[in-house]
Amino acid sequence: MKRKIEVIVNKNWETEPVLNALTNPKLRPKELPFPLVINTPKNGDCRMSEPRAVFHMEHIEVCVRCIEDLMDVNVSASSSEEKYRVLPSYIESDKPDLVISVSTAESTPDIQQGSESLNASVYIGGTFYMFDARDYDPSTTSHLDITVDLLKNSVPPQIYKLVDEVFQKKVVSKFIPAQNAPAKPAMTCIANPEYVAIGAINLIDYTTYKQADSAAYDTFKKQYPKTGTAATIETTHGIVKMSAGKIPTLFVSPIVDRYEHFADDATDTQNYIVSFNAGITVGELLCTLNRYFGNI
Repeated sequence: MKRKIEVIVNKNWETEPVLNALTNPKLRPKELPFPLVINTPKNGDCRMSEPRAVFHMEHIEVCVRCIEDLMDVNVSASSSEEKYRVLPSYIESDKPDLVISVSTAESTPDIQQGSESLNASVYIGGTFYMFDARDYDPSTTSHLDITVDLLKNSVPPQIYKLVDEVFQKKVVSKFIPAQNAPAKPAMTCIANPEYVAIGAINLIDYTTYKQADSAAYDTFKKQYPKTGTAATIETTHGIVKMSAGKIPTLFVSPIVDRYEHFADDATDTQNYIVSFNAGITVGELLCTLNRYFGNI
């Protein structure tokens, strides 16, 4: 029986470069077929219930969805409340065995040493912490109530081991370097079951990210000083995990900016670059999972 994998990408502008990487005949893995269904490109205000792409491989079926596609066009595409309103029913109907959440992110002091940069690198993990940041954004009309702030890893440890040195060399060799503050000393792709994605929930105004992200990181470290490594900070991974419930969920975070440098590093071009690198990573991961599920 084939396993079902659902790849859930946050915004429209992240989905397009992910799909570009997944369909590029020169850069996608040879084992990854062209999708049976492809719905791209789409306008920024596009709303649709269909998947963006569907792949059939020997041992897995893959459905790629964009959260923004599913949301009310009259609601901010950054609304945490709206994301959680639409996601659970689609995940339930797709019945995946594994969910992969893709969202651009900021690095943290746990993984970013001193003045180095991790921009355009990709980090993969499976634990989710959510911080209600609404007090840092007076403009937000999004009020997603968080009843559990820590959602622990439920992905089999063997899956993290698939992202080995061979995997890393394959994907990093295809990565595009960041335009702003490129990775120093080098781009990387790392998966670790101890990695935690910190989610600053209920934010709409990008100018509030610096203060809210710092508060989210500091609060996590105080609340859970012995729980994993804070790998990335963004707004969506935790909502995907909440929506997936007990379904094992991985996060794939391409790093768009250094810690507390969103305003300096994040641009439309930078977002495209790192999302493309996430697509390169997801493509290789799907091929690796296809082999993995074929052997168990």
